[in-house]
Amino acid sequence: MLPKAGKAIGKQRSMPMLTDTSQRILDAATRVFAREGVCGATTREIARLAGVNEVTLFRHFKNKAELLYQVVMRLSGQYESVFEGAPMETTEDLRRTVEAHVAMYMRRLTANEEFVRTFYGEWKRYPELCRCLFVESSRQVRQKFIHYLLAVQKKGLIRDDLDVTTAADALIGMLLVGVLRRPFTDPEYSNPRFSGTCLELFLRGIAP
Repeated sequence: MLPKAGKAIGKQRSMPMLTDTSQRILDAATRVFAREGVCGATTREIARLAGVNEVTLFRHFKNKAELLYQVVMRLSGQYESVFEGAPMETTEDLRRTVEAHVAMYMRRLTANEEFVRTFYGEWKRYPELCRCLFVESSRQVRQKFIHYLLAVQKKGLIRDDLDVTTAADALIGMLLVGVLRRPFTDPEYSNPRFSGTCLELFLRGIAP
């Protein structure tokens, strides 16, 4: 039932105004989805943890698929404001903006690491739903980042031959994989050291 909800979810675009009750339900859903996965999580358990009954839960969220969508959208947040009015005159402007983007992404990713790790384990079972949720949740900030890089490229601060779309995705891909691999690399380096290295590789790789 849940995979079929993917198309319907994809049509939604914004978070609803949250009441105290809906906030409690989302908090509970985040914990249950992280612990049980998409298949194992139930609205009954989410309602119990939130301190409400299922009837109340369904007054705020139509079904389990919509609830999952809103959890992901809340966790992803909207941090494209990093690029609003961002300066682009010097290489230092470029560095500060990309550094702010990386820092914000890493904060959100590590704060919700358990949920992200569990959710990626559901990829093969619910490919359409997973793609819909994660692509949709990051679409706006990804486009803001790409548009910023294109503008900076026109000013000569980035190599002319660079495909900035691929470069933007490569940076986020490095950061994501680094966090997911953390249990195996913790003794070797910290998240800040890893993200700082990714930032340097990115900036040096795009330099003219």
